[in-house]
Amino acid sequence: MKIAIKSYFIFDGDTMQVTSQAGEQFKTRAAWIDAPEIGHGEAPDAIAANQWQWGQTAKDYLRNLLSGKHLLISPIGTDQYDRQLAFWFISPTLPVRTSLANCLQVQMILAGMACDFLPYHNLERLSNSEITLFCRILREQQNAHRNRKGFWADPDFIRPSEYRKLRAQT
Repeated sequence: MKIAIKSYFIFDGDTMQVTSQAGEQFKTRAAWIDAPEIGHGEAPDAIAANQWQWGQTAKDYLRNLLSGKHLLISPIGTDQYDRQLAFWFISPTLPVRTSLANCLQVQMILAGMACDFLPYHNLERLSNSEITLFCRILREQQNAHRNRKGFWADPDFIRPSEYRKLRAQT
């Protein structure tokens, strides 16, 4: 299933509230990537300040990617917060093609604005196109890391998943 999006509100680098062309409203999270967290208020410490700064940078980068483009999402399930997990695709013209070149997940990874959050279990259940995307995300993340793109250039940056683990311990 593919859903054409009429409007959206960006929460952070991997989550949006969207309205479909049919008028349905829901939250969607970009499947298989994890963007830095965005904080509210004053950061309690340097680790949070760094994470929040990169979170805002990722949000701004996503906003720029979407500017003037058509958005199509392809849901694959829901998460524990009842958000539609989906692959996101953009194009300046219609129709929006679901190609790797148009995949926002790949573009966020390439820029060092998100890191992988891949399903390493049940890989045998993935479709051929999902396996291709899975491998592309890994390859582009490795390239972004090697070339010190985005947050990979920051020696103080920690992955969003590690940041959440640290916060859960305090």
